[in-house]
Amino acid sequence: MREACKLNNTTHVVTRELIEIRDIYPPTKIDLKNPWQIKKKITRDEVIVGKLMIPFFETFEYILPYWALDAAKILENGCDVPADMWDVTEENMPKKYEGGSVFLRKLHNDDFYLLCIKLFNSHGLSIGDEIELYWDPRSSSLMFKLLSQVRASWKCYYLFFSVSFQQFLQCLIQSLFLVLRRHSFTKKFPSKAEEEEACKLNNTPHVVTRKLIEIRDICPPPKINLENPWKIKKKITRDEVIVGKLMIPFFETCDVLVGVWDVTKENISKKYDSGSVFLRKFHNDDFYLSCIKLFNNRGLSVGDEIGLYWDPRSSNLMFKLLSQVHA
Repeated sequence: MREACKLNNTTHVVTRELIEIRDIYPPTKIDLKNPWQIKKKITRDEVIVGKLMIPFFETFEYILPYWALDAAKILENGCDVPADMWDVTEENMPKKYEGGSVFLRKLHNDDFYLLCIKLFNSHGLSIGDEIELYWDPRSSSLMFKLLSQVRASWKCYYLFFSVSFQQFLQCLIQSLFLVLRRHSFTKKFPSKAEEEEACKLNNTPHVVTRKLIEIRDICPPPKINLENPWKIKKKITRDEVIVGKLMIPFFETCDVLVGVWDVTKENISKKYDSGSVFLRKFHNDDFYLSCIKLFNNRGLSVGDEIGLYWDPRSSNLMFKLLSQVHA
């Protein structure tokens, strides 16, 4: 093939195509006494994003052989494929998660993930919990079972990831306290104990809610030092390379994104429009910046150092590759 390309003066391009080989290599028979073909322990990164990572081999060996070829091709092409899931942890009370809340998607490293935030929240899944999965061709559903749970680790994990949120709250409370004190309003606000007592008298639950409010008059945005504007600096982690997303802590998140400018080479800046870059909130109050094209174009890898800041003049996020660790 390469020789033919040389003769024709054309580029040799390797392509992949998904084909059906059931006649040659039929799907693995499921042992109904022990059908759990995929077993794994929950990792820190899976808890952060609410997604179960399923390796390439296990997806192709234990899930896709039972699918129709068209559906498998949709998944292989990088599209989200909804999937029903049955949680049979409690055998007498199975719970179904419809395809609208559960779907499979391919990662750019050829592994796959199963998005199932409701399942994570329902079981309070945390680092070290052991789970099982298998595809049931009879119901065309994924079957899930929680084998063992490490309860103690959840508190440690929650405290670890609450640091940035606590920093933000501390800053906000201090700013509000100064304003309240200035206007002599402190005595007009009930304490937590007074709120709880009022709820008891009215026989209503005491519910803590959060609301996003604008406090620019109280706490204006930080001024940008144009000589060194890079407020967010971080090193790329292994998990960010896998999913093509930059994790940004709650405390450092700037604003709603419109686009990203890569100004690593000042004379040749490159813009990534909002169609290929977006910001999304995790259920632990941190955020991620999805930017797979940026990862691929820059060849970002573990240990690379980058800088970010929000430029209010252009309403864009500015990116710069500060240093790169070439493996």
